[in-house]
Amino acid sequence: MLNSDKWNLGGKSGYIWAGTALFCTVLSWMFIPEMKDRSFREIDILFNRHVPARKWTKTVVDIQDDD
Repeated sequence: MLNSDKWNLGGKSGYIWAGTALFCTVLSWMFIPEMKDRSFREIDILFNRHVPARKWTKTVVDIQDDD
């Protein structure tokens, strides 16, 4: 991206990196669940129920469930 005989973008190559970083940030916000204060059993139950990642914080899980 920086070579003068190739793309020759120079400082504009930062826009490509920023776009890639923004894309990855949005995807990670959508698809990586928040596991804070959850036990391994609760995490297994939520994965088995196919709960969307953004709804993990609001979902109530009973440890005695046999999912």
